[in-house]
Amino acid sequence: MYRMLVLDIDGTLINSRMQVSRATVAAITAAQRQGVFVTLATGRSFYSAAKYARRLNIDLPLICANGGIVRKPSGEVIDEQTLPADLAADLLAEMSQAGLITQAYHRGGIAFYGEKLPLKRWVSVVAKRFSLPSFFYAWRDFKRSRLQSFPNLEQLVRAGEINPHKLFSVGQEDVLEDMSRRCQQQALSVEHYPGHHGGMYLEIMAAGASKGAALKTLAKYMDVKMEQVLAVGDNLNDTDMIANAGLVVAMGNGHQGLKDVAKHITLSNEDDGVAAVIREFIL
Repeated sequence: MYRMLVLDIDGTLINSRMQVSRATVAAITAAQRQGVFVTLATGRSFYSAAKYARRLNIDLPLICANGGIVRKPSGEVIDEQTLPADLAADLLAEMSQAGLITQAYHRGGIAFYGEKLPLKRWVSVVAKRFSLPSFFYAWRDFKRSRLQSFPNLEQLVRAGEINPHKLFSVGQEDVLEDMSRRCQQQALSVEHYPGHHGGMYLEIMAAGASKGAALKTLAKYMDVKMEQVLAVGDNLNDTDMIANAGLVVAMGNGHQGLKDVAKHITLSNEDDGVAAVIREFIL
């Protein structure tokens, strides 16, 4: 019997309209009533993920920033892996000089490099398509995620006034691939995978940090064996997480690389794939 269900958010829990369907909410609620622990594992910041936790009545710790932090919806931090200050500052400076969208995830929210962030650039990160609904969703998430712009972000990080547990960048494949390779050579945890609008995402965490490592920490905290965990995801940054779970499930809309290592492939996020998994393996 599976005692814990761990769900990615984008491309998994929510559909292309950035919504959790009624069928998915109903299935999750039924699983919770059966005593199954349900939580989220996402690349998003804690403050963005907490919105979905409230929507689904989740009070378990959330895995956020690709495993950089494990934090209860109440705000209590269970585990956090921060990047070395000087290394993080050097990377931020390099990202900024390359003209990349640059973000530093930390306990207080998300810090941006520069005077201010154009909302259109934020929409391009958050939403798959430009539309009025996606604009308003992105604007609300912008506020919710506690984004702040700092022209002196590098200095603040180097001085330890901002302690990032993840650096995030969006750009072209050739630019990010070189940076990804060099970060891996420094033994940092790196996620490099396709994003929206033809861009690539690069996420850099401390050595050993990942969704999979955070899942092990959370399972131990909840006194749940890994073979009792059912994990569902859709993109390459979910590979480590689902590889460590008892049952690994890829969404029908997921990246082929993830499907290749999954034990089960469910329906797409447009067809309530999460609800289908819960009905088949839990209810």
